Amino acid sequence: MTVRPSDSLPPGRARTLLLFVALALLLVLVLPRLTSRGMFFDGVTYAALSRNLAAGAGSFWKPFYTETIYPVFREHPPLAFGMQAAAFRILGDSPLVEGFYGLATGIAVFLLIGALWSATGGGKRAGGWFPALLFAVFPLTSWILASNMLENTMAVFTTAAVLAACRASLSPGNAGRFGVGALAGLLAAAAFLAKGPVGLFPLVAPILCAIALPRVRLSAGLVATAGLVAALLAAAAALYAAPEARESLAVYLEKQVLASVKGERGSGSTWTFKSVKALVADGMVPLALAAIFAVFHRKSGPFRADRRALLFLLVALSASLPFFIGPRQSRYYLYPSVPFYMLAVAFLFAGGAGGLEERLRRSAAARRTAAALGALLIAGATAGAIAERGAVRKYPDFHHDFTVQPFSAPPGETISVQPPALRYDWPFVAHMARHFRAGLTGEPGRRYLIRRLDAEEPAPEGYRRIHPPDPRRYEVYEKREAAREGSPGRPSPDGVSSDPLTEEDRSRNPSRKEPER
Repeated sequence: MTVRPSDSLPPGRARTLLLFVALALLLVLVLPRLTSRGMFFDGVTYAALSRNLAAGAGSFWKPFYTETIYPVFREHPPLAFGMQAAAFRILGDSPLVEGFYGLATGIAVFLLIGALWSATGGGKRAGGWFPALLFAVFPLTSWILASNMLENTMAVFTTAAVLAACRASLSPGNAGRFGVGALAGLLAAAAFLAKGPVGLFPLVAPILCAIALPRVRLSAGLVATAGLVAALLAAAAALYAAPEARESLAVYLEKQVLASVKGERGSGSTWTFKSVKALVADGMVPLALAAIFAVFHRKSGPFRADRRALLFLLVALSASLPFFIGPRQSRYYLYPSVPFYMLAVAFLFAGGAGGLEERLRRSAAARRTAAALGALLIAGATAGAIAERGAVRKYPDFHHDFTVQPFSAPPGETISVQPPALRYDWPFVAHMARHFRAGLTGEPGRRYLIRRLDAEEPAPEGYRRIHPPDPRRYEVYEKREAAREGSPGRPSPDGVSSDPLTEEDRSRNPSRKEPER
C-alpha cells in the first residue's frame, strides 16, 4: 500500500498519542480506587499524621499521631508527612486528599520513567510511553498509589536521583558530572528523609552506568559518584547540626532501622523469598504485554539484548535485594524498584514498541483507534470514580458504623473503649485518628465510650448510647452529665492519657505491641 505524505505523522506526535493512552490506562486503574472507602491501615496512619501536622498538631520533626499512641511519632523520617501536610493545607481535610496525593506521585514517576528512557538513548527505537505503560500495568502500581504508602513519595525522589546520576555519568566534562551528581545526592537525601536508608540505592547508579554502558568511562562514574557523596555528606552535616533533626533521626535509626537489622522488628524470616515471588507474579503482566507487542511486530526486531537493560536491571536489584533476603518482606517494599525493572524490560522489547509507533505514523485509522481508546479509558476512569464514590472496599464494619452513618465528635478527644484491648486494634486506632483526630484509652470515664458489640462487660452506668442508629460492630456512648454541660470527659492530670504503651505493658502482654510500619 502506498502511503501519501499527508497520511504520515511525525514520530513525536505518534509518541505523544501513545503516551496519552498509557496515562489514560494508569488513570482507569487508579482513579476508581481513590473515591471508595477503605485503605490499608498504614496509609490511614500516615494520612492522620499528615493531616494533624497540617492542623498544627505536632511539628515537622515531632509528628503527632494521638495522645495515647505515638504523641511523638518517630517510626519514620518526616518528609513524606510534611509534603502531604502541604496538600492538606491547600486542599482541606478530605479523604480524597491522600488518594490524589498518591496519584500525583504516580504520575511524577510515570513521567520520570520516560525521561530516563530518553536520557539513556531509548528514544532511538521507541518513545518513553513504552516503559511508562509497563509501569502503569504492573499490578503493584495501582494498589500502592491508592494506599498512601511512604514508598510513593520515596519513589519520586529515587527515580529522579537515578535520572540525575545517569545524566551526570553521561555528561561530557568533570564539572557537569560533579554538579549533576551533587543534585542526585540531594535527591537521594530527600528519599532517605521520606522512608529511610532504603532510599539511598541511587548511590550506586553512576558506577553501574560505567559497568553497563560502554560509552561511560569508569573515571566519569567516579566523578559523578564523588558529587553524589559530597552532597549527601553535606545534607547529613546540616541535619546533624539541627538538634531536632538529629534527635528525631537518632531515635528512628535506633528503634526502627537497627532493630529491624537485628530481627527485633518485622515479621517473617530470611530466605522466605516472599518478595521474589511477589515480583515474579506481578511481573507476568507487563512481560505478557511486551510479548504481545513483539508478536505483532516481528519485522521490527522486537527482542534484542541491550546494555541499558542490564543497567536498569542492576539498579532495580540494588533497590530490591535487601527485601529479597531480609527479615522484613512485604510486596509494597519493592515499589521503588519497579520503574527500573520496567525500563529493563522495555529496552529488551523496544523493537515491538517501535513497530507500533510506525504503524500509527503511517495509518490514520490506527491513530483514530488509539485516540478513541485513550478517550474511552479517560471516560471509564471518570465513570468508575463516580460509581465507586462512597463504596466500602476495606474495613466495612468501621465504615458502616462511623462514616456511612456519620459520627461527629470534637476533634482531639481521647475516647474510652470496651473491651480495653480495643485500643490495640491498630486498624481501628488508625481510622479513629484519621477521621476524628481521636485517641483511644482503656481507662473508663471519658466523655465518649466506644463499645464493641461482642464486649463481655456492659456499658458503665451514667452513659447513654448515641450512635450509630444501625450498629454492626461498634456503638458509641456519651456521659449524661457531659452531654448536658457540653464539657469534655475527665482528663488525666497532665492533659495526656496515662494509657500509652509502656515496657511493662509489652512484657506483660507481648501481643500488645506497637504496629509495625
